[in-house]
Amino acid sequence: MGNHREKRIRDHWGTSKPGLMKPIHPIARFMSHETFEQLYHAFRPYDPRGSYDGSFARILEWTEAMQAASLRYWTPGTNIAIDECIQHFEGRTLEKVVIPSKPTPEGFKIWAVAEAGYFLQWLPHLPSKVFDSIGDNKPRTRKRKRDDEYSLNPTQAVVVNLVKRLPPAIYHVFLDNLFSSPDLFTVLRTLNIGATGTCRINSGIFKGLVQLKKADTNGKLHWHWGQIETVPTPDNKVNQIAWKDNALVLLLSTVYEGTEFTTRIRKRPTTTHARARAIKHFFGAESVKEARVLSAAADYNDHMGAVDRGDQLRQQEGLEHRICKGPWRALAWGFLLETALTNTFLLQKNGQPNWKPLRTLHEWREQVCSDLLREYGHKAGLRKLCRAGDTNTPSLQHKRVSRGKSSPCKGCQGVRVSEAGQKPLRERSHNRRPTQTRSGCETCDVAICNRQACWDFYHELN
Repeated sequence: MGNHREKRIRDHWGTSKPGLMKPIHPIARFMSHETFEQLYHAFRPYDPRGSYDGSFARILEWTEAMQAASLRYWTPGTNIAIDECIQHFEGRTLEKVVIPSKPTPEGFKIWAVAEAGYFLQWLPHLPSKVFDSIGDNKPRTRKRKRDDEYSLNPTQAVVVNLVKRLPPAIYHVFLDNLFSSPDLFTVLRTLNIGATGTCRINSGIFKGLVQLKKADTNGKLHWHWGQIETVPTPDNKVNQIAWKDNALVLLLSTVYEGTEFTTRIRKRPTTTHARARAIKHFFGAESVKEARVLSAAADYNDHMGAVDRGDQLRQQEGLEHRICKGPWRALAWGFLLETALTNTFLLQKNGQPNWKPLRTLHEWREQVCSDLLREYGHKAGLRKLCRAGDTNTPSLQHKRVSRGKSSPCKGCQGVRVSEAGQKPLRERSHNRRPTQTRSGCETCDVAICNRQACWDFYHELN
């Protein structure tokens, strides 16, 4: 269903009729719409007799199995990214968040660590839970902290929890301004994990850089393009960098000194804001130019989108209809199942499989469906209502005869030879009796009236 989207689930069982052609979906050959609905509402990936604390707890077993498999088949590289993603859900639940500025404004928020679109580990966003700096649950406290302790809010503590779930190795984590702060980067450094990310003016960065950012926002900072100012933290563990691009960019890093540069092809920006005067002066009349870019900013742009790339792959396919009942269904079918398909696609694309790697996610999903039907389809067999009398004989060799009994015309009912016996999409009116005829096809042993349109329609000649 995710490969061939329909607005409504029942549209996958729609049938054609004279003058109205509809696609034939393979699922209609194996089960009826009523059977699918019963399975959809009755199937549970958890024990329905148990007691669970929220929707995420209901899919915990499946989640843990998937995360273990994600690390079993993919060895993380050095450069990874941590970001948030939102699984769409419009029903009622206390675990749902509403962020109008997001592309997906309503649903479940999930924290994820990813590499090149491959989801390595993830954690649910639970507003009622608080994580400390080592990822354990703890109650809020008003006690005064010691001078040697670092203050991490619950969102920053999630970063520490996620990186601790990865195999021990040397990592370089890229973070956006939602997480970045000097305290968080110091904690990551004590764990031998490098970090680079943009930051906000209220993140605890050096106040002098904050004043420069405010002046740039107002168009009053007279820096030339590419100018840099670097200030280390008092303990010399984190570099605080201000770099003039389209706007003044504030960066934190425990990896870069702020003196590393790389060459990139840049396009002249179209913005008319006063803060972009420097870069427009740099480009002059040229629309494309080779420029020396700060390495910290260039690598951040290259690797920070790892979670977003995986999220975009998940959104490309999947069910079109919205899930409004059963929050765990949105997580199970919308996030876990789609993440499994996306991760396996990236594994075969970047690995060395025994077959020719498939280039698109759509091709991979179709191949998975075909292999599953080839492996298990013969055990189920086709639906009785979907088995035609003869689907191999060429249509032109079918013979019209008098069957000697009156029966409803299959052509008038909108049934074709490849979908013989399917139920119509809409209920027929009880005030109108279906067309009765004694004529029919001897080969197919079905009733077809004398109208040539019905004969051609049933045998797929038009």
